Amino acid sequence: MTLTPLTTITSLTTRILPFLLLCATFFSCRDGGRAKGILRTADSLMEEHPDSALAILKRDSLEICRSGKDFRLWYALSRTEADDKCYILHVSDSAIRIAAGCYDSYGSALQRVRADYLLGRVYCDMHLYGHALTSFNKAIAVDAENDSVINRYKARAATWAGYVYEVEGLHKDALRYNKLAYGYAKKAGAQVTGLYSLRDIGRSYSYLKQNNTAIPYYRQAAKKAKAIGDANLYNMVMEELAGIYIEEGRFDEAYAALNTPFLAMTDKDISSHYYVWAYYFEHTGQLDSAVAYNKRGMIYSNNTEKKMRVRI
Repeated sequence: MTLTPLTTITSLTTRILPFLLLCATFFSCRDGGRAKGILRTADSLMEEHPDSALAILKRDSLEICRSGKDFRLWYALSRTEADDKCYILHVSDSAIRIAAGCYDSYGSALQRVRADYLLGRVYCDMHLYGHALTSFNKAIAVDAENDSVINRYKARAATWAGYVYEVEGLHKDALRYNKLAYGYAKKAGAQVTGLYSLRDIGRSYSYLKQNNTAIPYYRQAAKKAKAIGDANLYNMVMEELAGIYIEEGRFDEAYAALNTPFLAMTDKDISSHYYVWAYYFEHTGQLDSAVAYNKRGMIYSNNTEKKMRVRI
């Protein structure tokens, strides 16, 4: 039988099509496998080296986003978290809002808690505090099932919810969330997060004019900072504690708290250090020293303001 051109084409297509589909499937799986590897590598670096995670995500963003919807959603989470940890201001919720909506519908517990926490962080940066609280509460409501990673995200969500309430001047609500954060941090075994939570509880009590209740929380936070060998955190907590001692007229204890090794590196922390000393000198009648330390603090405050303007 003689084959017509149309018959020949149809016959070839029938034989080649399964092979083409197999190739497409193979290359799709291969690309998906590479995208998964990139995202897993970025996430593994997120806690200790977020700058490296961000560099990887920026470098391979196009390849990841070409690998399918699931990878685009995952990328939205990882990129938002990397930006957040690198102090990059969030200005849009478009990508993370879509990811959070999808994960709320069919994601795992870890995907849901991570997405809702990060959506809350984005809304905080955008000063949409009502939306932020809604997202943080959704993250907190995820069943942790004693999962340390989920509890760590819940601790962070509670911490930032406490921050929102402090911004709004609702210190009792802030205190409640700061205590929640400490509980989740303990379950997660997150020592640094727990340390900050103790400090935040102390702050809330101080804002509520309950310094005598606040002081033990600061002391406990300082003790934990010393136990884990973090001298910078220890220094930070002791300076805040010194400010409370000054308010209470306990100047000897304030002086002792201020005379811990000073290790701050950022202009903001250095300016705060000088201002606390100025506050001490003012309340102990050493006005010349108070003026001098205020001037030093203002120098670093101006540097901070300039850097913020450049960043914006």
